[in-house]
Amino acid sequence: EYWPAVSTLTPREVEVFKELIINKKRKEIAEEFCVSENTIKKHTSNIFDKLEGSTRSDIMAKLSQIK
Repeated sequence: EYWPAVSTLTPREVEVFKELIINKKRKEIAEEFCVSENTIKKHTSNIFDKLEGSTRSDIMAKLSQIK
């Protein structure tokens, strides 16, 4: 099944989203992408807004409904 809201993410947000759903910490993601943790926080906030969730748990629950 397809989650239409995912198509609204930018390419970088998609990269961050993939890391979030495998439960990586923001600090680890920031180090991997060579950016600040604040940058990852902003991407995470944008992802949550676009996918209409406020936590990783919200996003994971929505993902589990799609599978």
